[in-house]
Amino acid sequence: MASHLVRVKSKLFVRSRRRIVHAVDGEYASRTRGRGFEFEDLREYQPGDNVRDIDWKATARKGDPLVRRYLTTLQRNVVILADTGTTMNAVTPAGENKADLAVLAAGMIGFLALRHGDRVGLVHGDRAGFHARPAREGERKLDALLTEAHDAMMSATAGPDLAGLVEHALPRMRRDAIVLVVTDDVEMDDRLEVAVRRLARANDTLWVGIADANPARVLAQQAVVDAAGRWRVPGHLERVRRLADEHDEHAAALRVRLADVLDDAHVSRCHVESESTVLRELLTMLQRRPYAR
Repeated sequence: MASHLVRVKSKLFVRSRRRIVHAVDGEYASRTRGRGFEFEDLREYQPGDNVRDIDWKATARKGDPLVRRYLTTLQRNVVILADTGTTMNAVTPAGENKADLAVLAAGMIGFLALRHGDRVGLVHGDRAGFHARPAREGERKLDALLTEAHDAMMSATAGPDLAGLVEHALPRMRRDAIVLVVTDDVEMDDRLEVAVRRLARANDTLWVGIADANPARVLAQQAVVDAAGRWRVPGHLERVRRLADEHDEHAAALRVRLADVLDDAHVSRCHVESESTVLRELLTMLQRRPYAR
């Protein structure tokens, strides 16, 4: 089987002519490093550098943009919290496998973390149980974590328990880790809200939501099997347009409720529907709050 990290790199670097990689790389560095470190030197501005690092006085003297560089020895743990319940082995509105897209997004953040000297760990699970892997350095370790998460999603037989996953992870993480939650369109109930707020108070938290397909609309192209119950969705429902519209309204309401809680808890978030948009969505998420506290 092809390496998940090879796939991650191909998506990152295939667009390098458009400098997307450099932009995401710079935003990750800004976010995770923050301010307050020892000033090291000045260098010429490069595409992807954060404009907040420009030294305007030095720029005016030299005539060319110069950015400040800071000396930092901080190494942080990046922990991927992966929802691996049965609903992750389904499709997105673009018809892509949610597990593939989830691992791609997690791998991009994980790879950027390694480039900046951070360690990457994994906590994953569902109602059948949870599993934790310590944060480690190295691309082989990251690829093994991505493979484990993907395999768990594809072979899951139990439904999701995101609140339980967060509760399981909290006592097993060092405070002030960078936590990347990867899940799908979950319902933000009271238990999950409490768990997310606890997580965000102790750690710098990112949230990547993988979009669910509307089964009533997918039926127009193919047969649909429920990811959780494995029962076949009746094909005649494709003709009941009201069901598709009601599903869209319900999904939109779930996302609004989720966004309200995440924004109030200062959790950066994005919603991903396809491989073609994952880089853009991750960059936008990192740009919203470019500096960690």
